[in-house]
Amino acid sequence: MRHHVLPFLLLLILPGVLTAQSHPLAGDWRISIPVGATIENGVATQILANGSVSLGVEGDSLIGTLKTEPPPGYPARPPARLAAGVAAVPSVFVVNSQATIDINGEASTRKVTSTYTMTAKGDELEGTIAREIEGGDLPKVEPQTFRGKRVK
Repeated sequence: MRHHVLPFLLLLILPGVLTAQSHPLAGDWRISIPVGATIENGVATQILANGSVSLGVEGDSLIGTLKTEPPPGYPARPPARLAAGVAAVPSVFVVNSQATIDINGEASTRKVTSTYTMTAKGDELEGTIAREIEGGDLPKVEPQTFRGKRVK
């Protein structure tokens, strides 16, 4: 009877292990992503940057790092740590950070919550980023899209 317990346990455990290792977002990606906006006369214009996302499966989580290259004239940003449940589709990553906001020449630092939603189809990554900026004196910006390609 003991001979049959091990194969039975492997049948129960193996599908979860295979699924975790083959998550479609796992790997390295080159992306083009909105990193901010300028607002003139109430009209927002996206500021785009190139960057990279590296994601891997750790247990029941998808863990990684988002790095962006600063656009000309803007300071470098620290890498952002990403974490989401491995079973969620699309994967949703919430990152808390700070940003310097310049309104009419007056700079202030504000808390920012960025919500990244990502899906992968083969070697193509699609996502959105929604930002909530502390303080109610800024116009609402709808979630913005971004795309990427898997690095091989």
